[in-house]
Amino acid sequence: MLAVAARAAKWPAVNPAELAATKSAIEPDAGVEILAREVTIDAGNSGGARTDVYMRLKVFTKAGAEKLAKVELTYDKANSSITDLEARTIKPDGTILELKGKEIYDREFVRVGSLRGRMKSFAPPGLEPGAIVEYRYRLRQDGWLVFYSFLFPSEYPSRSVLFRYSPPPIPGLSMQVLFLNYPARELKSDRAGFYEFPCADVTSHKEEPFQPPALHLWPGLTIYFRDAPKENPDLYWAALAEKLFATGKSQARATKAITLQAQKIVAATDSDDEKLRKLHDFCRSRIVNRARAATGLWPDQKGRLPANDDAADTLKHLSGTPEDINTLFTALARAAGFDARLALANDRSVFVHNPKLPVPFSLNHRVAAVRRGTAWQYFDPGATYLPAGMLDWRHGDTDLLVSSEQGANPVRIASADADLSVHHRTARLAVGDDGSMEGDVTVEVSGYYEAAEKRALDAATPDEVEKHILATLEPHLKGVEVSAIKLENAASPLEPLKLTYHLRVPEYAERTGARLFVQPSVFRRNGKPLFEAATRENMIVFPHRYREIDNVRMTLPTGAQIEAGSSPENLDLGKAGAYAVNITWRPVSRVVTYRREFKLNSIMFPAESYRHIKGLFEVIQERDNHTLTFLMPAADEAAGKP
Repeated sequence: MLAVAARAAKWPAVNPAELAATKSAIEPDAGVEILAREVTIDAGNSGGARTDVYMRLKVFTKAGAEKLAKVELTYDKANSSITDLEARTIKPDGTILELKGKEIYDREFVRVGSLRGRMKSFAPPGLEPGAIVEYRYRLRQDGWLVFYSFLFPSEYPSRSVLFRYSPPPIPGLSMQVLFLNYPARELKSDRAGFYEFPCADVTSHKEEPFQPPALHLWPGLTIYFRDAPKENPDLYWAALAEKLFATGKSQARATKAITLQAQKIVAATDSDDEKLRKLHDFCRSRIVNRARAATGLWPDQKGRLPANDDAADTLKHLSGTPEDINTLFTALARAAGFDARLALANDRSVFVHNPKLPVPFSLNHRVAAVRRGTAWQYFDPGATYLPAGMLDWRHGDTDLLVSSEQGANPVRIASADADLSVHHRTARLAVGDDGSMEGDVTVEVSGYYEAAEKRALDAATPDEVEKHILATLEPHLKGVEVSAIKLENAASPLEPLKLTYHLRVPEYAERTGARLFVQPSVFRRNGKPLFEAATRENMIVFPHRYREIDNVRMTLPTGAQIEAGSSPENLDLGKAGAYAVNITWRPVSRVVTYRREFKLNSIMFPAESYRHIKGLFEVIQERDNHTLTFLMPAADEAAGKP
């Protein structure tokens, strides 16, 4: 327990062997190795959770020193703070350099809704290969941590990792631990009430693009609380379905006020689809979602808002949490004559539901289920920016539990089809004699793309919108400039988002003598490979199905004549999707039209198919770099001189 020792003494003693080490004992090529990492969470006090962190790292190489040159610690100012930050560097000759208080910086780095992300940062003094860096700090948080996941690996290999946890006093609930890729241990606390979980010789984590959640890949554990010991999974889910059914009866009742509201929203002549859409749109547009950034509510303002005990309260207050809004939709649908129930969805981006593991955090996102004939249709108006009948992608292609008076088991549901999530860009551009290019671009999105864009931009400043656009363009267009930006409906739950801007690229086409080389796939050329590693350990999991459409109309300079031009071959991916490109050249108007479509219908692939998937996206990248060659007139000829 080095952190405890460090608090008692100024710092723990330095091991001469560690100071003399020239390479990592775990990964010889590592530039940095963690000698000791200790995280102690004390949730057993009334003032909220307190986390003490202690780190001791050894630097082996110049690259390692550069990587560790700035240490950044983030926290949310709305409900937490970092105090007691100290650091020092022990140079190879034993000289010790202490970090001075004035060398610690604190700044805001993100502001989204109630989130006020701040960052404390510092540069370890006198950092060089062979040095040891130590730092420690205390993170204070409001409230208790009743659900906490801890992963032992980090970006550097670790000789020793110790996680200590003191649970909060929750009457009637007992602490449970789910061990993941880590040997199960007997739960026995020390005299101070802490449970200890050590791990030695931990390799650094190797992240792969589009990998499953980290909890399923690396050694770690999840602490949670429940009112009963583990039991038969089928019985557990059945009991949960019954408990949720009872919750729905009390919280999603079709009261007189809710019935009157439902009658105002829907008409007797509406189809069932139209009724559900109207109820859904009412909930996401007329009820203020307290989780949305665009509400403009500050944390203290949200804290003063009245809590909603049931759907009637949410309707009365015209505001609520996403869970409140979904409960209100369930009540309104019942009032309109539907068999509507509460349901619990899994978030597969964090933890993939396993029916054999009866843990409460596996199914924890409340949505609504409406019976349509012999099937269920699912709704999540609390998501705000998704249309009726569409759950967030995190809750699709995994399991969901519908409440039932007779109990039930989770069922597998799919996320939305590719045609419901379209990213469509249209551009009208002109290429100059010098290879520059400029013109107007329109971006239209739907489904999961639209929800993601609105969440990112609904409270963005003009500067933030510009940075957001440039982040998508700069990897493909060197020196790109944007202006005349117009963003419509970013904070509107019902109206489609539309983004337009003027684009200018000083050096787009390459001019070599009499030839001009043009790549018509403006937004995708020179892209970074989607998969770079030669091999892969984990399955591939794309977030959702999608469809991309690029329509580009490009006018070439006066006198341009096509010398070499063709369209890349299309790709038939079978059930997985399709890739198609069509390029035309109109010599009279000197216009190139380019249309690219890509559709991904399958989103999960086993690791064994990695070579094939990697090769497929490499072929697509090659075809996205397709080049057309044009002959240009001489300068005198272009100017009309004989």
